[in-house]
Amino acid sequence: MRKVLGVLVLSTVALVASGASIVLTDNFSEPASPGVLITQVGPGTTAAPGSLLSSGFTRTSSVTVVNGGTASLSINNFPLGTWAYNSNTEVTGGATTTYTNGVSFNATSVLPYMFSLDLVSNTYSNPNGSLTFFVKDADTTWSATIVPLANMGLPITLQAVVPQAVPGLDWSAITAIGFTLDQSGYPDADTAFRNFRFAEVPEPGTYALMGAGLAALAFLRRRK
Repeated sequence: MRKVLGVLVLSTVALVASGASIVLTDNFSEPASPGVLITQVGPGTTAAPGSLLSSGFTRTSSVTVVNGGTASLSINNFPLGTWAYNSNTEVTGGATTTYTNGVSFNATSVLPYMFSLDLVSNTYSNPNGSLTFFVKDADTTWSATIVPLANMGLPITLQAVVPQAVPGLDWSAITAIGFTLDQSGYPDADTAFRNFRFAEVPEPGTYALMGAGLAALAFLRRRK
């Protein structure tokens, strides 16, 4: 499978989508069953059954343990609305959450896309911990990795922009998008996220139109 490295952005840009673009927002408020999805002891990868979201997407999560120890992944547990991962000593794997929607998303790429995920907790901060966003079709995977996650002022929004043109990536046949947290074997690293988003980045003209609309509303309010 071909892999393409992406470009990273750390900011708090709002997302607006138009046309036939992929628009996905997961605030982890739709509970998975049974809540605590996975506990993996020993080497290997375990995936939880997919949870159908009201948006029509299916969210599937997996945990990989490479070098002994235990890894666990919790979604919609305590508190509701949080994606949480914790690992014990000697765990060198990670946790991946994948979103699918039938055979493919059948999207267009009129504009670049942006991933966004809020990092709200990172206890026992791992100097090597990383977050990777990915989007793929049957043959090509585009990804962007943010590292390190340690020493960031929390909460913080982690973002990555997917270019409009990615060599080999067919936007009309996207099979999956998602993110992977890799704690790289750091003892007892606990991390929590909220609010996963994936949508087109608005054109500058969209911002201008929004600004004009807000100015008009302000003017009308002053007239009253």
